[in-house]
Amino acid sequence: MKKTATTQKILFPYLTLAGATPFIVCMFLLLFGLNHLPYLGETTQVLRGYGILIASFMLGSQWGSHLSLSENNPWLLRLPIFTNIMAVLLWLAYLVLSVDVFLLLLSVCFLAILFIDYHLKQAKIIGRNYYRIRVIVTMIVVASLLVSALTLFLF
Repeated sequence: MKKTATTQKILFPYLTLAGATPFIVCMFLLLFGLNHLPYLGETTQVLRGYGILIASFMLGSQWGSHLSLSENNPWLLRLPIFTNIMAVLLWLAYLVLSVDVFLLLLSVCFLAILFIDYHLKQAKIIGRNYYRIRVIVTMIVVASLLVSALTLFLF
């Protein structure tokens, strides 16, 4: 059992960083005007779909974290409500907003998720090392989304 926990701790930074790769790749594809990917479809749809998948995954993980909060933590009730509202609003935005505006909103969502992670770190639900990796990856993802949105807006 101890070996599995150690392996998870070693793997999590790499898996987390790897999760940012599709955001970076799509950004470069859009920058170079490659708007269609064989077998996958429109680059913007790949980016939107992957973005909502990752945001939903992160929000679901955070929703589960509320089970570990102490009774006197102010996030105990806020966290499950906030994460559910964010997930539903993000899904509605995916359905109705233009791609560039959706990518901007998705950037804000990832920053909000990081804000929640900060409070989970303060409550000692997540560790300092995990949070540090989350900050790095969130900055990479948000920068990629903002450059992608700007590229779509300008071209």
